[in-house]
Amino acid sequence: MLTSFTSGRSESDTSSSESGYLMVRTIETAGWWGSKIIVLHEDGKSETFSLKTLATGNLEENVIRIHAKLNEIKKLGYTMVTSNGGSSDNAMVNTYIFEKK
Repeated sequence: MLTSFTSGRSESDTSSSESGYLMVRTIETAGWWGSKIIVLHEDGKSETFSLKTLATGNLEENVIRIHAKLNEIKKLGYTMVTSNGGSSDNAMVNTYIFEKK
Protein backbone atom coordinates (compact mmCIF):
# COMPACT_ATOMS: atom_id res chain seq x y z
CA MET A 1 0.00 0.00 0.00
CA LEU A 2 1.36 3.40 -0.94
CA THR A 3 -0.39 6.63 -0.04
CA SER A 4 0.70 10.23 -0.32
CA PHE A 5 -0.60 13.70 0.22
CA THR A 6 0.08 17.22 -0.93
CA SER A 7 -0.71 20.38 0.91
CA GLY A 8 -0.92 22.70 -2.05
CA ARG A 9 1.85 24.79 -0.48
CA SER A 10 5.12 25.39 -2.28
CA GLU A 11 8.55 25.53 -0.64
CA SER A 12 8.77 29.26 -1.38
CA ASP A 13 5.47 30.05 0.36
CA THR A 14 6.43 31.91 3.54
CA SER A 15 3.03 33.41 4.35
CA SER A 16 2.79 31.46 7.61
CA SER A 17 6.43 30.72 8.33
CA GLU A 18 6.00 31.41 12.04
CA SER A 19 3.70 28.43 12.54
CA GLY A 20 4.29 24.74 12.04
CA TYR A 21 2.08 21.78 11.46
CA LEU A 22 0.18 19.65 13.91
CA MET A 23 -0.28 16.04 12.81
CA VAL A 24 -2.84 13.50 13.95
CA ARG A 25 -2.52 9.84 13.05
CA THR A 26 -5.28 7.38 13.86
CA ILE A 27 -4.47 3.69 13.86
CA GLU A 28 -7.24 1.12 14.20
CA THR A 29 -6.09 -2.49 14.17
CA ALA A 30 -7.55 -5.87 14.91
CA GLY A 31 -4.77 -6.61 17.36
CA TRP A 32 -1.02 -6.39 17.17
CA TRP A 33 -0.30 -2.61 17.00
CA GLY A 34 -3.07 -1.51 19.30
CA SER A 35 -5.58 1.09 18.18
CA LYS A 36 -4.75 4.69 19.05
CA ILE A 37 -4.76 8.36 18.18
CA ILE A 38 -1.31 9.98 18.11
CA VAL A 39 -1.12 13.78 18.12
CA LEU A 40 2.23 15.33 17.18
CA HIS A 41 2.37 19.00 18.14
CA GLU A 42 4.32 21.73 16.36
CA ASP A 43 7.06 21.59 19.02
CA GLY A 44 7.62 17.85 18.45
CA LYS A 45 5.86 16.69 21.62
CA SER A 46 3.38 13.86 21.17
CA GLU A 47 0.31 12.58 22.96
CA THR A 48 -1.32 9.18 22.57
CA PHE A 49 -4.98 8.36 23.19
CA SER A 50 -6.42 4.86 23.12
CA LEU A 51 -9.06 3.57 20.76
CA LYS A 52 -10.91 0.27 20.85
CA THR A 53 -9.71 -2.69 18.79
CA LEU A 54 -10.89 -2.68 15.19
CA ALA A 55 -14.11 -4.69 15.30
CA THR A 56 -17.63 -4.14 14.02
CA GLY A 57 -18.96 -3.43 17.51
CA ASN A 58 -16.33 -0.74 18.17
CA LEU A 59 -16.53 1.30 14.97
CA GLU A 60 -19.00 3.90 16.24
CA GLU A 61 -17.17 4.50 19.53
CA ASN A 62 -13.86 4.96 17.70
CA VAL A 63 -15.40 7.40 15.23
CA ILE A 64 -16.85 9.41 18.12
CA ARG A 65 -13.43 9.56 19.85
CA ILE A 66 -11.63 10.57 16.64
CA HIS A 67 -14.25 13.20 15.85
CA ALA A 68 -13.98 14.67 19.36
CA LYS A 69 -10.17 14.90 19.09
CA LEU A 70 -10.33 16.59 15.67
CA ASN A 71 -12.86 19.11 17.04
CA GLU A 72 -10.61 19.82 20.05
CA ILE A 73 -7.80 20.67 17.64
CA LYS A 74 -10.07 22.92 15.60
CA LYS A 75 -11.05 24.80 18.79
CA LEU A 76 -7.35 25.49 19.39
CA GLY A 77 -7.34 27.54 16.18
CA TYR A 78 -6.04 24.95 13.73
CA THR A 79 -7.36 24.36 10.23
CA MET A 80 -7.05 21.01 8.50
CA VAL A 81 -4.73 21.30 5.52
CA THR A 82 -4.97 17.76 4.21
CA SER A 83 -5.75 14.19 5.19
CA ASN A 84 -5.15 10.74 3.79
CA GLY A 85 -5.61 7.15 4.78
CA GLY A 86 -5.29 3.55 3.88
CA SER A 87 -6.52 0.19 5.05
CA SER A 88 -5.99 -3.52 4.82
CA ASP A 89 -7.96 -6.49 6.09
CA ASN A 90 -7.01 -5.79 9.71
CA ALA A 91 -5.92 -2.16 9.94
CA MET A 92 -7.00 1.39 9.07
CA VAL A 93 -4.51 4.26 9.28
CA ASN A 94 -5.47 7.90 8.71
CA THR A 95 -3.30 11.02 8.91
CA TYR A 96 -4.62 14.56 9.34
CA ILE A 97 -2.37 17.63 8.95
CA PHE A 98 -3.39 20.90 10.61
CA GLU A 99 -1.94 24.40 10.46
CA LYS A 100 -2.65 27.35 12.72
CA LYS A 101 -3.59 30.29 10.49
